[in-house]
Amino acid sequence: MRYRTLASLTGAGATIATLLVYWVARIAHARSFANINNCPACQSTDISPSLSPQPLDWIFRMFRCSPYRCQVCSNRYFRGEIRETVKRVLL
Repeated sequence: MRYRTLASLTGAGATIATLLVYWVARIAHARSFANINNCPACQSTDISPSLSPQPLDWIFRMFRCSPYRCQVCSNRYFRGEIRETVKRVLL
């Protein structure tokens, strides 16, 4: 195998690994907001579900995360949904 080919494959692998870590971190961050009802940027409680779909929303929906938008600072973020079984245990 040529050195140039090996370098290209290594670079592509590093890029894929970086993107994978980035998306896993974003999904984990969204899941941690499941019980918080305020904006992570400005701490306002004036939030609502975001109705404007974005191209990569399906990645978050696979992990039961929904998009929300702050009405004060217009920050769009994802928040995990609480499962019904967890709600019953907590109540």
